[in-house]
Amino acid sequence: MTGSLALRVALRDGTSVVVGQRHSGALRLLRPLHLDDSGQVAVTVVNPGGGILGGDRYALEASVEAGADLLLTTQSATKVYRTPEDHAESVQRFTLGAEARLESVPDSVIPFAGARFRQSTEVRMDPTASLAIAEITTPGWSPDGTAYAFDELTLTTRVRFTEGASDAGAGRLVLHDRLRFLPAIDAPAARHLTQGFSHLATLVLIDPRCDAAAITALRGAVGALEPPSGGTLVGATALAVPGVVVRALTRSTPAAQRILLSALDWARRHWRGQGRLDLRKP
Repeated sequence: MTGSLALRVALRDGTSVVVGQRHSGALRLLRPLHLDDSGQVAVTVVNPGGGILGGDRYALEASVEAGADLLLTTQSATKVYRTPEDHAESVQRFTLGAEARLESVPDSVIPFAGARFRQSTEVRMDPTASLAIAEITTPGWSPDGTAYAFDELTLTTRVRFTEGASDAGAGRLVLHDRLRFLPAIDAPAARHLTQGFSHLATLVLIDPRCDAAAITALRGAVGALEPPSGGTLVGATALAVPGVVVRALTRSTPAAQRILLSALDWARRHWRGQGRLDLRKP
């Protein structure tokens, strides 16, 4: 592995704290912080190498015990450079206990021209837990200015409910979201998928309180951010379990962040009475 990181978060006297961590290679943690008085612990993942190269393999694991609350972010964008010989890969595994909460809000993934990157996110959660996973793809620089000049971007997210599960691989599959984007191989398909937009953003929200009424209200909050000029295209799809997937096509990273954070802030405000997310990055 190029880098691996594992952490465990537990509830202690009403406050979530990191009770275990290990790392190797090119992944590190900054000092855990409490950004407000909610008891949530915020952890920032750092890759000192500054970017991902061909053949790199990364693994990130986070276990959030019953009742604990973790905000997981990154120090900066994930830059994936040209991978002429072998793709780069990242595997994330998250485990949530009863009434646990995880917000994974990393900075953008930026695949440059000639890059091949595959990310797999596996979540096992108690049905009473709350999950938010955000992803933004920002096109990297290319010699001819093409927005999508990378060779491959594959993002896979699987979520399983663990009620009654007897082993680590068991559980009821409630979400399988997979995007495989090959613009260098099929440029017409890429143009059809993106419809002239350059940035792709996705937010997965799964929470017992995410019923039909909540999704309707969330759609209204996010839809209000779509400018009349057509600068964004946003959709919100209800899941078979209490949850929703928000997907947006935009023309800038700030616009993509604004859409996802507005949805996440809505959930924080209505479900937790918590203030807007402020990661305090320069």
